[in-house]
Amino acid sequence: MAKTGRSVVTYNPSASNANWRDTTNSADRTFGGGASGDKTVNLLGSGGVAGAQNYIHYTANARM
Repeated sequence: MAKTGRSVVTYNPSASNANWRDTTNSADRTFGGGASGDKTVNLLGSGGVAGAQNYIHYTANARM
C-alpha cells in the first residue's frame, strides 16, 4: 500500500504562532520545519540560547 500523505502541524504553547517557546528567556524561537518517517517526527528550530528550555506542541497525521 502506498503512503499518500504525512503532515506535522506545530503550535506554540504560549502564543498564537507555530514557533518554539523559550520559557527560560520568555521568547519565541523560529520553527525550522519538520520531517516525519514511518515511526518518527523530527522537529527543527533555529536560534536560541544554549541551555534554554524550549517547548512546542504538535500533531502528526499519516494517511495510508
